[in-house]
Amino acid sequence: MHMEEFLFDKRLVERNIRAGLITREEYEAHLAKLADVTDKGEAFSIFDDDSDDQHSRG
Repeated sequence: MHMEEFLFDKRLVERNIRAGLITREEYEAHLAKLADVTDKGEAFSIFDDDSDDQHSRG
């Protein structure tokens, strides 16, 4: 993983901003450069089709 990937990692970005490693403006610019991949996503359910029936029975 490249250093830039660590700097802008969602899990670390707030800490990196507070530490002065990046600015909020740099982070916003990084987000603006990212490609929109929304159409490549796929919806899924973590429940089986009949799981609602099991929960409603009590």
